[in-house]
Amino acid sequence: MSSDTVPTRTSTDPTTEARSDDLPPALAAMWRLCRLGYTHEPRLVVFAVILTLCQAIPDALFALWLKVLADAVVAANTRLVFAMVAAMAVSVTLTW
Repeated sequence: MSSDTVPTRTSTDPTTEARSDDLPPALAAMWRLCRLGYTHEPRLVVFAVILTLCQAIPDALFALWLKVLADAVVAANTRLVFAMVAAMAVSVTLTW
């Protein structure tokens, strides 16, 4: 077989190509999807949102523990340093 049997495309046909102008706006599409999901399974959508928010809590706390750890190191407070290291370990475990 020769390689010239593969058809090559030399011109662009707007009817066969999907353009970005044909897509709906992202925010409107996501809003419609959330409304549709809420009408069919409202408890599941609420549970998913709450679970997503709870998943972000350990990450935010990790930043807070790091700030407090830095303050404890500067103040030479060893008890607080160990407490913050333990809190960071718990936060890392919860993000897993």
